[in-house]
Amino acid sequence: MYNAQVINGKKDENKITEIKLCCRTCPQKCEMTLLVEGYSIIYVQGDGCKKGRMSVYKEFKKRKLNNSYGF
Repeated sequence: MYNAQVINGKKDENKITEIKLCCRTCPQKCEMTLLVEGYSIIYVQGDGCKKGRMSVYKEFKKRKLNNSYGF
């Protein structure tokens, strides 16, 4: 569902990480940037529609529950 890239190096629960991803929920294919601290999304930028934002939160929550941090 998403192509993502971790920008700030290795993942650490105590630091803020920037994740860039391309949403494929709708034809717009928005390039979104997430700021993540540990397992919490603190900021989403570049979402072009509500569907994209909601799908990012759902996907992130699913990955968090499975202890799979990457997209």
